[in-house]
Amino acid sequence: MSNNEYPGKLKIGKTKDEPVIRAKSLSNQTSAIGKFKVEWQIKVPDMNIAESILHYKFRKLHYTKEFFEIDLEQAKILSQEIIEDFFNSEIEPLESQQQLIRIKKLIAEHRK
Repeated sequence: MSNNEYPGKLKIGKTKDEPVIRAKSLSNQTSAIGKFKVEWQIKVPDMNIAESILHYKFRKLHYTKEFFEIDLEQAKILSQEIIEDFFNSEIEPLESQQQLIRIKKLIAEHRK
């Protein structure tokens, strides 16, 4: 998501709701400045893992919370590549629960 009040920064995260509903919810918070706009979205097998992977991959561009200093087009291209690569080659159709547990542990270790 983008917000004109935060130029050059994007909010990269997950939502259980439709992204436009989440954007509206964020925009309506009393502490929010400006309106959030959905710039790109993708459905993934596991949104928690996808969010963790993207936050890890973009860690050097981290600004605050879920905001990253990254160009929109670059974020779209890189996110698509990262998500497709991970979910297609790393865990294919999530065959084993143990594999999923190992992946979550790896992500948790990288967040430290």
